[in-house]
Amino acid sequence: MNPFEQRVLLSSEECDKILAQHINFDTTVVYDKNQQPLDLKTAAIRRGLRKESIVELSPELKEMLFKKLSVLGIISIPSYNKVVKYDEGEECKKHTDKGTDLITGSRYKTIIIILSDSSEYEGGDLVVEGKENYIANRIKGNVVIFDSMLQHYVEKVNKGTRLAQVIWLTKEDFNIKNKLL
Repeated sequence: MNPFEQRVLLSSEECDKILAQHINFDTTVVYDKNQQPLDLKTAAIRRGLRKESIVELSPELKEMLFKKLSVLGIISIPSYNKVVKYDEGEECKKHTDKGTDLITGSRYKTIIIILSDSSEYEGGDLVVEGKENYIANRIKGNVVIFDSMLQHYVEKVNKGTRLAQVIWLTKEDFNIKNKLL
């Protein structure tokens, strides 16, 4: 698998079904290395502000997503679903999704699904750094998958609202076994 891949796998209607489950968006809580929440000013400086909604996928939606994403070699997806919302002036600063704690340490691949039509916002490009910088297509339904260890960020939204689904996958979601030496 390439370090960065993207394909339009979802229709506009399927993206709208995902968004229909996400009614309430709260400002993202950013934590320090000791798992203590940061105040909003510090969080904005370190990570950028945005809003998010986390819900459990309905069985129908989980099945639809799994069928669409299985072309990427995935054998399972998590039950919980995160959608991030970036309004005008909001961004996500450069970071990796793989950490060292129990939860983020198991992340293997990150999937971002573009849920907004590109005409609904300006700016807000997803940039993934690798041997070169990859910029995700802004097409509604575009699925971007990359190694969770890669640095990435979302540029500041200059106008409108950008919505995207985030899914973190482990090696087990690809049926890859950890080998003991």
